[in-house]
Amino acid sequence: MSLNTKQRLITAGELKKNYELLGYSKEKVLVELQFTEEQLDSALHVSEDTNGYHVWKLRDYLVEKLEKEGKKVCPFSLLKTNIWYQYQKTW
Repeated sequence: MSLNTKQRLITAGELKKNYELLGYSKEKVLVELQFTEEQLDSALHVSEDTNGYHVWKLRDYLVEKLEKEGKKVCPFSLLKTNIWYQYQKTW
């Protein structure tokens, strides 16, 4: 990903907040996203080595699921619109 350290920290915080708000089990999220545990953990922590594909797929999943559940989404400061990573929706 091409985010600087501060941007990665902000994005990780927003992803973690929305993940917690959703309240799904880790196992459910892994199955629905077809992620390994390592991929999910990496996406939630947004390190220099994190694959942007996983970050965007997780972000879009969280937003869609929170809205479906009628829960308020914690807004994303940087991840507004995914125009870089195409993925097949698995949920």
